[in-house]
Amino acid sequence: MKIILAPDSFKGSLSSLEVIAALEKGIRRACPYAEIIKIPVADGGEGFCGSVCSAFGGEYVKTAAKNALFEDMESDFLSLDGKTAVIELAKTAGLTVIPETGRNPLLTTTFGVGMQIKEAVLKGFSAIILGLGGSATNDGGAGLANALGAEFYDEKGRKIFPSGGNLGEIAYIDTGGLLKEARDIKFALACDVKNRLCGKNGAARVFAAQKGADADGIRLLDKNLSHFADMLEKTTGKAVRDAPGTGAAGGAPLIFLSLFDAEIKSGIDIILDIAGFDKKAENADLIITGEGSLDAQSAFGKAVSGIGRRAGRAKVIAVCGSADITDAELEAMNIKAAYPIKTRGMDLNFAVKNAAVLIEGKIAEILPSLFP
Repeated sequence: MKIILAPDSFKGSLSSLEVIAALEKGIRRACPYAEIIKIPVADGGEGFCGSVCSAFGGEYVKTAAKNALFEDMESDFLSLDGKTAVIELAKTAGLTVIPETGRNPLLTTTFGVGMQIKEAVLKGFSAIILGLGGSATNDGGAGLANALGAEFYDEKGRKIFPSGGNLGEIAYIDTGGLLKEARDIKFALACDVKNRLCGKNGAARVFAAQKGADADGIRLLDKNLSHFADMLEKTTGKAVRDAPGTGAAGGAPLIFLSLFDAEIKSGIDIILDIAGFDKKAENADLIITGEGSLDAQSAFGKAVSGIGRRAGRAKVIAVCGSADITDAELEAMNIKAAYPIKTRGMDLNFAVKNAAVLIEGKIAEILPSLFP
């Protein structure tokens, strides 16, 4: 029997690797000679580098950078194999890097992320995976483009420092100084939202309030992003503002789709691609995925739904902390059944503290019934 273990972490309880260890113990109790393939996964966003490193190893490379307030800082990115770099936007331009009192997406910038990209490019990396969760910015990626050599000018020919509040002043974009080597990089943008750039479901109106913007600021940010998209289209001839996902990370995908060779992909798809999941799933008898709380939201870009979508004909089950989901919702994700470890009447704190033992027991209990 060939079994693939591909769970997400149980947040607040176990890492994905710890979940895998517990599942393996349970499987060995019920089916000692099963072939087990381990693929720890994550769905992108904050902590993306750590998830990738846990799953596939790698080495962190320290870099000088600027935080979202343009203050000097030290950051890092993950080198997978000397050819692919994984950069997590939240580590440099994220909310957690700046004090809560300093949060203002009218002022913040992705410039520091551009510094990291430049460092990776000049070190010879040929592919860059960028995790887009947790940003403190709303600059459409203009700041990172500036760090890579693009310049922005107002109608009087004065250079503009690109932050969310200044995008509306841009009258001309000069990409002549853009780092040549960056144009040859293949960018994979790990993005687990489908929001478009502007409008009621856009970057500013959905996400800017949590970044510190008030109602007037949100309106201005939305207007400025729309103007910036128009200027980029005028400069490049590419109309990308309505692409699903451009509203992620304060509109940062906009600059990548306009100026670089980039593709927006879900975080889980990127990890499964690295792991060679599709090939491994072809002749699997069972795929076990899971997460801490399995509910209707799990269908929207989460690891569990990504596993089910790409499992093909293999049988997929989910072992989870708790489950609030219908059979129809499971079926829509190509998941045969969900098995929560927290049973009716069980204390939540007990379930969290004893999750590993409960997972082990649960899979040992149910495995024989799956293959009678």
